[in-house]
Amino acid sequence: MRKTGISVALSLLLLLFMTCLPAPSVEAAPSDLTITILAEPELEFTSVDPFWDRTGSEAAVVVVDDKQGLVDKYGKNLIPVEFYGVGSTFNWSEGVLYEVNNRIDDSHTQSGLYTVSGSEAEELLPCVYDDINGYYRQGQNMWVRLKKDGKYGLYDISRQEILLECIYDEEIKVIPNGRFIVKENGKYGVINNNGQTVVDFAYDYLANINLTQYLVKKDGQYKIIDQNQNTVRNYTYTKMEFFADNLAVAWDGAHYGVVDTSDRTVLSFVYDEIKPYSKAAEAAVARKDGKYGAVSSKGDTVVESVDFRYDNLINNYYY
Repeated sequence: MRKTGISVALSLLLLLFMTCLPAPSVEAAPSDLTITILAEPELEFTSVDPFWDRTGSEAAVVVVDDKQGLVDKYGKNLIPVEFYGVGSTFNWSEGVLYEVNNRIDDSHTQSGLYTVSGSEAEELLPCVYDDINGYYRQGQNMWVRLKKDGKYGLYDISRQEILLECIYDEEIKVIPNGRFIVKENGKYGVINNNGQTVVDFAYDYLANINLTQYLVKKDGQYKIIDQNQNTVRNYTYTKMEFFADNLAVAWDGAHYGVVDTSDRTVLSFVYDEIKPYSKAAEAAVARKDGKYGAVSSKGDTVVESVDFRYDNLINNYYY
């Protein structure tokens, strides 16, 4: 996140150029130019990054003694000049989000979060987190994932409050309708946007199928449950993994195939491996008879979309 500053000989002086004379004739040249200084900066900087970052914010990252901060176009200090790095993430309804970080050692940094709107800034998260990543938006709601001391949590940006404390075993997975798949003490459950548990922490595997159903594993058996945790369908497969809408990869003891929520086989059990499905690519890499190809979902069926003749298939398009 650390930016390379553009050295300047003067302190940060933000200039508004105004030509005071009317446009000159062809024969005449401008003989006067007025330069207006909007404000003296609050600090003396050793370097400045240009204004207008990629979010469109009228602010500049400044450096003093190898520490970075943020000032607005009038020189007002918005984010204290005390961080190893400062960088904007993106716009949201209340302004622009900026992540800050400090280097603890050569392999460890800690991160925090600020929101900046015009000439006002507010610290949302102190610079104490091992990682801040994965911004998610659903309607008016917006969240970001947190990591601290090896545990994971979730910050609600819209409400400007911690929704889930950093007590969970894995990164929080955001699913539709403001729900979150979380893992605590080795078991998966689901929590809603009000922090309420809506699916008990009782499962060794849990994936969202649609707005009302989940694929879960409990006591060695895979099954589909509804939002009230009633069993909708039991499966006999020893391995299953959610594949795409209403589809799952299953292992029959010898090969992998794909089944739907009614246990109908939609891709024959002839594959040695089917890697995780990519919704962006609408395909997954698979291996058959020692060769790699790709399979794609077509509605409620799955078909081979790339011939199985490759020693490997690593194009990121399929991940």
